[in-house]
Amino acid sequence: VAVNKMDLVDWSESRFLEIRAQFEEFLPRLAIKDVKFIPMSALNGDNVVEPSPHTPWYVGPTLLGHLETVHIGSDWNLDGFRLPVQWVNRPNNPTDPALHDFRGFSGQIAGGIVKVGQKIIAFPAGLVTTVKQIWTFDGAVAEAFCPQSVTLVLEHDIDISRGSMLVGLDAHLPGSHAELQAEVCWMHGRALQAGKKYFLKHTTHTVQVAVTEIVNKLNLDT
Repeated sequence: VAVNKMDLVDWSESRFLEIRAQFEEFLPRLAIKDVKFIPMSALNGDNVVEPSPHTPWYVGPTLLGHLETVHIGSDWNLDGFRLPVQWVNRPNNPTDPALHDFRGFSGQIAGGIVKVGQKIIAFPAGLVTTVKQIWTFDGAVAEAFCPQSVTLVLEHDIDISRGSMLVGLDAHLPGSHAELQAEVCWMHGRALQAGKKYFLKHTTHTVQVAVTEIVNKLNLDT
């Protein structure tokens, strides 16, 4: 969290700690871990690139120094394979025997690694099959990983369509629920209303839902 315009309060440490305490009150509700607070002045460049002489009481990185060391490598989950099916690839090319009966399932890998010969399960059908081929823009490959776009050819002809989710059997399997609770950032000019129906898009699948209750609201201004 960049606490800007510290020059307007004469680089007051007590004011900085007060602002930090206010943010820390609601951080648990945002489920954000490892938060750093940096006192700075964008106008004068204090603690942006180089440490500021105005904050001898601050022991920590500058804004740029922190951004350059933030660990983002594990943001791409390589443990549990997930592929939301975007479309079913059926060329139906009668002049090419290899494509005449071709049936692949295309999409961008949302998590994990997939390999030829791997057992996967299709949701919501719950049917298990094996990966026969993996195709990318550059041709066939033995394995692919998040966030590559691929087309999978499966051993069995099972019921899969846009909106289906292909999941590795070695992964934590997703659940199917009729109700959910979510934190929503509402951008529309008209307020979100309890009791009204809306469309909910989850990866490549869109369903109609109804808001049953608005539990609480977060005022971004305060």
